[in-house]
Amino acid sequence: MGVKDPYVLSGLIPEKSWSLLKKIAFGDDTIQVDQKIESVGKEIAEKCKGVPLAIRSLGSILKGKSEEKEWNDVLRGDFWKLCEDKDSILPVLKLSYNNLSPQQRQCFAYSSLFPKDWEFEKDELVQMWMAHGYLDCPVDGKCIEDVGNQFINIFLMKSFFQEPKWKEDGDLIGFKMHDLMHDLAKQVAGDDCCYLLDNKAKGCLGSPMHVWVEFDALYLLGSLDASRLRTLIVAFPNVYDFMDREKQHSLISRFKYLRVFKLCDDLYIELYVSIEKMNHLRFLKLSLTCTLKKFHKSIRNLVCLQTIEVSLDPKIVLSTKVVSKLINLRRLYICQCTFRDKTPVGFGKLSIPQHRGVNFSKWLSPLTNIIEISLTFCQGFKYLPPLEGLPSLKSLYLSNLDDLEYIYYEVPTHEPFFPSLKRLDIWDCYNLVGWKRKGDDFNDINTSSHHLFLPQFPCLSYLKISECPMLTHMPTCPNIKKLSLQLVFPTWEETLNIAPSQCSLSCTPLSLQINLKNVSQYWWQNLTSLENLKFVCFSSQQFQAIEIWLFKEDFNYLSSLRNIQFHYCNRIKALPDWICKISSLQHITIEDCDQLTLLPEGMTRLTNLHTLEIIRCRLLIEECQKETSATRPTIAHIPNIIIKSDWN
Repeated sequence: MGVKDPYVLSGLIPEKSWSLLKKIAFGDDTIQVDQKIESVGKEIAEKCKGVPLAIRSLGSILKGKSEEKEWNDVLRGDFWKLCEDKDSILPVLKLSYNNLSPQQRQCFAYSSLFPKDWEFEKDELVQMWMAHGYLDCPVDGKCIEDVGNQFINIFLMKSFFQEPKWKEDGDLIGFKMHDLMHDLAKQVAGDDCCYLLDNKAKGCLGSPMHVWVEFDALYLLGSLDASRLRTLIVAFPNVYDFMDREKQHSLISRFKYLRVFKLCDDLYIELYVSIEKMNHLRFLKLSLTCTLKKFHKSIRNLVCLQTIEVSLDPKIVLSTKVVSKLINLRRLYICQCTFRDKTPVGFGKLSIPQHRGVNFSKWLSPLTNIIEISLTFCQGFKYLPPLEGLPSLKSLYLSNLDDLEYIYYEVPTHEPFFPSLKRLDIWDCYNLVGWKRKGDDFNDINTSSHHLFLPQFPCLSYLKISECPMLTHMPTCPNIKKLSLQLVFPTWEETLNIAPSQCSLSCTPLSLQINLKNVSQYWWQNLTSLENLKFVCFSSQQFQAIEIWLFKEDFNYLSSLRNIQFHYCNRIKALPDWICKISSLQHITIEDCDQLTLLPEGMTRLTNLHTLEIIRCRLLIEECQKETSATRPTIAHIPNIIIKSDWN
């Protein structure tokens, strides 16, 4: 667009370049290093011409190297001449690439298939690598996904990937790739990976193995060697014209040797594709609004499938008998589907309304390799079959299953109950009562003591329950690390009592959005090791009840609490005074509390409090900004006060 006074960005100055190189190579830019190595290191840093990516790449190569010769080998490397000739740092990056293992090189080159500035999903990329056999089977008892996750961490550490994104529980979600790293990946991938764009019909050379094609360029698939193609990713531009449906079918159905088939973007399209002959398919992901006709018939013989992530037209019925044949399945994500099983085995008949009738067999039992199951917005689930015997299941996500009432389990034998389950999310299952042992009648169960007879989750560390008002029959969780309870009701008294009473909850972030009417005071008194606590939608009356239970006889049951958060507590005008008794507090966050105007005077006693965040609390912000405000002296001792008045 042009600019009157350009500001030319220069590279890092030599001092900062050496500081960054030392930090990457030694983990600390303040430590003393051998003078000879420092002299060589400063020359290396200067040769990088202040480019941080080049410095980080070389730093990762030199990490752990303490011999002067090793540093001199980098300084005298032939690649510097290439950098000068091409006026590019790609030779530096290529040196870092050459230090990867052969498997890691394959994985890195594969990432060139995605566009620049693409936001990679960590799990998806690992599953694609796995589908192509790029990951060696571990020998130390870990699962093959752990190898992929280790590769991701190495790529982040060595700056092949950047801008990591994290879940609230600390798990890595995704990341991006620097444009220059993308150029390198494209260079080393050669003709194996290519794009097919309608306005760049000549952009694909040779016989590629992995193809990204925009929908309006689907016609270009006809020119590819069908016997070589292993990955097909179809993306949808903002504006496109639909091709003839039969032509879609014939073009995509040619590729019988695909291992990865993905449709990107959430645009509605009826894709009339036959995939039943893709016997080598291992990864199948269809966008949330895509429709694949006769889905269950298509996957009947695809026994190599490892990952299925699909959203189906509610009119499509998926047979559970078909799913049970996918013995290599590791991850199952199904949204908006109706399940039926016309050939019940095991349980016999279960009473379900005719229009959503399901007679379940133990349809998940054969899936011994399954690691993750996600069922959302699915009809036909009044009961779930026993899942506790799946030896590899680590994550279970159930959401918006309106019909679901019970999850069956069998009488425990010598086998552990859910031996590998680490994460359990249950959202918006309004009729779910809980776990039910085969043969038991809920009407005859004493609710107050039922949890004592349920098995324990031996490995469960993350539990999140939201809007499940009927849920009362939950197994205990002795090893919980993070617990989030939202919009549950007084019937949860028994379930609440089982969690903290079974463990100390040290370091556990506890999120609460509950009705406390019948919650026992003893539940709160098991929180002495709790470090993070979040209140959502609490009233003044609820905070008063907590004060009675937590600070009885001047004893503080929250003696380890470091961080406390108040979210959407719209009915309170002042924070509860009892927070001033928690001398261990370091960080307070107040967010979207519309009526809040006052902070406790006793906050001056919180000498360890170093951060106060006030976010979108209009009245409180106005009060704090007044020159004569009575609130200002109470927070004057806090070093970091962060105020955000809007969503920006």
